Amino acid sequence: MKVAFVYIAPDIRGGTERAIAETSKRLEKMGCEVKLFCNRFNKETALPELVEMDKQVVPHRLSLFGRFRMYYSMKAVRAATLVASKWNPDIILLGAGFLWSKYILKGINTPAVSRVHVPVPIEHSLLNRVYRKFTRLDVIEKQSLVYKPIVCNSKYTQSMILKLEPNAKTEVVYAGVDSAFFTPTWEDEGYVYLNGRFQSYKNQLLAIRALKNSGYKLVLSGYANPRVKEEVRYFELLKKEADNCSNIEFVIDPDKSKIRELYQRSSLVLVTSVGDPFPLVMLEAMACGKPVAGLNSGGIPELIENVGLLFENDPIDLRKKVEILMNDSKLRKELGKKARAVAESFTWERTATQFYEIFKREIEKQRFSN
Repeated sequence: MKVAFVYIAPDIRGGTERAIAETSKRLEKMGCEVKLFCNRFNKETALPELVEMDKQVVPHRLSLFGRFRMYYSMKAVRAATLVASKWNPDIILLGAGFLWSKYILKGINTPAVSRVHVPVPIEHSLLNRVYRKFTRLDVIEKQSLVYKPIVCNSKYTQSMILKLEPNAKTEVVYAGVDSAFFTPTWEDEGYVYLNGRFQSYKNQLLAIRALKNSGYKLVLSGYANPRVKEEVRYFELLKKEADNCSNIEFVIDPDKSKIRELYQRSSLVLVTSVGDPFPLVMLEAMACGKPVAGLNSGGIPELIENVGLLFENDPIDLRKKVEILMNDSKLRKELGKKARAVAESFTWERTATQFYEIFKREIEKQRFSN
C-alpha cells in the first residue's frame, strides 16, 4: 500500500510531527510505502526522523505579509496534494486542511482521509466571517465536513467537529507513546515539571503565576520558533514573569533523552494547554510513571481523569492541586503506577494498525463504487 502524507510545514519538534514520524515508521513495518508531501521543510528545526523520511517539498506562499493564512494554506495544501496524486498513491492522508478537503481533492480520484490534530475553530470574529464569506471558505468548509472521513485525535476533537456538522463522518484514533523509551525510574527529586513549546495556548504563564516564589520548584522546558514572532514575544513574557524567582528554571530546547530524564526525576507533571485536543506530553509523563495535574480543558480530561488531578484555568486552583500531590508521596506513587499502566495501552503500533484498517476500508470502498 502506497500512502501519501500531506502536511503544510512539519518542520518543528511538536506532537503532530512526532505522530507523523512514529505512525509512518510503523506503517512501513507493516509493508506500506510512505511518502511525505509538504510546502515547507527546514531540516535544521525538524525531528531527525522526519529529516530522514522520504519526502517532496512543494513550495507555496502560506500568507500575504502575515495575513490571509487560512486562504493561502488551503491553496498550499491543494498544491502539495496535486503533486502527491502524481506519485500514484493508494491513499492520501490529509494531515492539514480537513475543512477544505472538497476543494483540495477536486479532480483527484485517489481515496483520501483527513486527520485532525489541532484545535477546531468554532467561533469567528465579524471581520473573519466577512472574509470567509468573500472567499467562499464557509461554503467549502460545509461541503468538506461531509465529503471524506475525518480521523480525530480525541473524543474532544470529534465533539467539536460534530458541533460544526452533525453529519460529519468522524472516528477517533488516539496517538501513542513509546513506552520502551519513556520508562519509569521512580525517582522523585521534588520539582514540578512542565514541557511544551512556548506558545500562548500552551499556557505556561498560568503555572508561573501559580508557583512563583512558592516553596515548589518549577522546571519548564521547550523552545520558541525564532521564525514566529508570537512565540518569541510569549517566551519573553514568560521570562519576565519569572524574573527574580529562584524557584523557576527554564531548560531551552532539550533533546528527547533530556526530556525523558526531566520527566523521570520530577515529582509531578503539569499540562496547562487551553483547548489542546490531545497533548502528547500527557502520555510521555504517564509512561514515565508520573502523576499528571492537567487543565480541565480540551482533550486533557479524557486521559488523566483516573491517573491525576484536574484544575481550572486559575492560578489558585492550580497551586491547590500541586499542594495536594506534593504533600502526599504515597498518592503520587499510586497515581504514577496507574498512569504507567494506562500509558502502556497507548502504543504507536495500535495507532498505525487503526489507520491501516481505515485506509484499507476506504480503498475497498472506492474500488466498489468504481
